[in-house]
Amino acid sequence: LATERRAREWQEYEHLIAEKEALRARLEAEQRLEEEQRQREEIARLRQEQVHKAQPIRQYKPVAVKKSEVPLTVPESPNFSKRFR
Repeated sequence: LATERRAREWQEYEHLIAEKEALRARLEAEQRLEEEQRQREEIARLRQEQVHKAQPIRQYKPVAVKKSEVPLTVPESPNFSKRFR
């Protein structure tokens, strides 16, 4: 009968779909584990880079302070208003 054949075909189809779903789930789980591992490695690398390393004290030429030769400015009151001109 056609119903037995169709039932067998349907069973094969369901079996194929179940295999594909299992494969997809396994691949997703592997990708998730790889991503988690990559993130752990990235965090470990960033933490290693953030470790403080002491820098030596730099030596510069001493600054020689000398007196300016420019004369001092003579202060004047500003004339902002026209009333006082």
